Amino acid sequence: MSNLVLTSQRPCGRGIAAGVLYSALISLGFSSLVGEWSGLSGRPALIALDIAVGVFGMAALVLVRRAPVRLALVLSALLSVSVTLTPVAGTAMLWVGQRRRLPVAVAVAATGVAGHLARELWRPEPGRPLVLWLTIITASYAALTAWGAQHRARRALADSPRERV
Repeated sequence: MSNLVLTSQRPCGRGIAAGVLYSALISLGFSSLVGEWSGLSGRPALIALDIAVGVFGMAALVLVRRAPVRLALVLSALLSVSVTLTPVAGTAMLWVGQRRRLPVAVAVAATGVAGHLARELWRPEPGRPLVLWLTIITASYAALTAWGAQHRARRALADSPRERV
């Protein structure tokens, strides 16, 4: 008889997934910066602010396991300052959707949309219609919330036979 224990824990897979996640977030952050900086060519202070806030957000994402709601709310507030936090705030929102109840996740998603809206009102993009952009942001946060809720429900369903034993 084998002593093999089947668990849902995969330590090696988590390290690889974290590496892929961070590389994807860094590439999305850089692409956001390049797109934003094209419109900020004469404002080096705003570019420096975007860099500082983006680096802070990437470093703060390490705390998402300990306090996902608090971190997502802080990142949502900082979205009003810098667009470079969009991928990081989206990742934090997904964690909230996976680990908290749906009303909490919806409230955090609403603060994320509000942060994006505040940034758009503070530094509007000349060629972008506000209503269309707000619709896309809202749909993105709704998708992240739904994806997190689906993951949470699937995990609860997979854990239910173990709880019966």
